[in-house]
Amino acid sequence: TKAIEDAIAALQYKGADYTKVDEAIAKANALNKDNYKDFTAVEAAVNAVVRDKNITEQSEVDAMAKAIEDAIAALQYKDADYTKVDAAIAKANALNKNDYKDFSGVEAAVKAVVRGKNITEQSEVDKMAKAIEDAINALVRRSSGGSSSPSYSVTTPSKTENGTVTVS
Repeated sequence: TKAIEDAIAALQYKGADYTKVDEAIAKANALNKDNYKDFTAVEAAVNAVVRDKNITEQSEVDAMAKAIEDAIAALQYKDADYTKVDAAIAKANALNKNDYKDFSGVEAAVKAVVRGKNITEQSEVDKMAKAIEDAINALVRRSSGGSSSPSYSVTTPSKTENGTVTVS
């Protein structure tokens, strides 16, 4: 019976299943932490994992996995950077729209700006800035008396020969 008692004493529980924990950690590691306002809760949940639990402590291991998943679910993306959009709008606002033949393209591009985008949508925000810049660059100034190509009012004679008009 001593041998049986020794054998029983030597028994060890099977290790807990860490599959869900490992999956949650892999998910966390796949994220770009620079995209989020605060990644510390995810890091804390990952760092809180204890690896030596046995099968009788499986619920604790499952709770570790859930803590990581919950921290990931609670993450908030950083806001997109609207600096270029704001600069383009300021540039547009500094122009006198009466100096241009058609200012509606600039106004439409400014109106099309959508605020509240997050960092994963930065390329859309950059496109908004480019649309305003492109509209500004496409503006055509109204003619004024001192422009490089002046226009003159001309009165043509009533008689035209060979398709030419002589102006005197």
